[in-house]
Amino acid sequence: AIATGGIRFLDEDIVQGFGVSDREVDAVTYQERLELERRENYYRQSQPMHPLTNYHVILVDDGLATGSSMKVAVMAVRRFRPASITIAVPVSEMHICNQLQAYVNQVVCLQTPAPFISVGRWYADFRPTTDEDVRSLLHQAHQRFNDTSIA
Repeated sequence: AIATGGIRFLDEDIVQGFGVSDREVDAVTYQERLELERRENYYRQSQPMHPLTNYHVILVDDGLATGSSMKVAVMAVRRFRPASITIAVPVSEMHICNQLQAYVNQVVCLQTPAPFISVGRWYADFRPTTDEDVRSLLHQAHQRFNDTSIA
């Protein structure tokens, strides 16, 4: 998993278990960084990121399977010294929620079913959110609160 600011988290057990070389990891990381930059520019409409210092940040995801993406999100946000960080998800494995407690002020997991199997299993419709949907929602939030703080 990667995040803004050159942050990368690799599950070394998985990388080694599948026999993925450092060169392959670096190649995929490079491509994913390009995609991350494209999306950030598109979502923000080329506006700079609003500073998060002293803000209470809530990181939301549709669910946590491994927690890797959320870990890098926390690492990226932490660099900006927010007042607090809360993770909020509708569904996750219990042990993932428990692991993440060590990284943030609060973790809210609405459901921790066992067996978990996958995030998508707990949705009637698990189609991916489009870039256009994200941009539209950010624009609506920006207008609604008449604030330039949409990161």
